[in-house]
Amino acid sequence: MSRRSFKIDIKGFGNEVMKADFMAELISETATEIQQKAGDGYEASFTMGRKRALGMVWAETYDAKKDDYENNTLLKAAYPLKVVEK
Repeated sequence: MSRRSFKIDIKGFGNEVMKADFMAELISETATEIQQKAGDGYEASFTMGRKRALGMVWAETYDAKKDDYENNTLLKAAYPLKVVEK
């Protein structure tokens, strides 16, 4: 019996997972959830980059920027978030 070996292409595997439809949907939903928890004046965006799906949340208005500066609102909105696969 001969010994078999194989090597997993981690880069290729990671790129495929990060560009997969389920990952894009998960990141989009997560960005939207953070924006909703943060409140008024915060915006969320989703885009597909070259290597992965990207979700962003930021303070759009002056009041939201001030609130985030003083209270770390975005950090607090994102921290207790638990991503659970359905």
